[in-house]
Amino acid sequence: MLYNAKYIAKIHTQDIAVRYRNIIGEALYQFALAKNIDASLEFCKDLAWSGLQQSRAFLALTTGQKETIDARIKAEKDPYGATVNDPFNSPKGTPCL
Repeated sequence: MLYNAKYIAKIHTQDIAVRYRNIIGEALYQFALAKNIDASLEFCKDLAWSGLQQSRAFLALTTGQKETIDARIKAEKDPYGATVNDPFNSPKGTPCL
């Protein structure tokens, strides 16, 4: 019985990560639209992975997907960092002051 509970908990956690990633991504997208920030829904869903990069759901993505997501998150966290001149992963928003 304990094995089943642990297995169900792992599935549940992964389900929550994916479900809330989509909800948070949609909310970020609506915010971007309201603020006239040029960001796609996919970009916003990628940002929603922030904090989930060690989850099994994230680790199950392809290497290319993980690299793109990580670069986008990094660009938004540090707009003056390594991605500042990267046209594919430049920050969409402006830093809060």
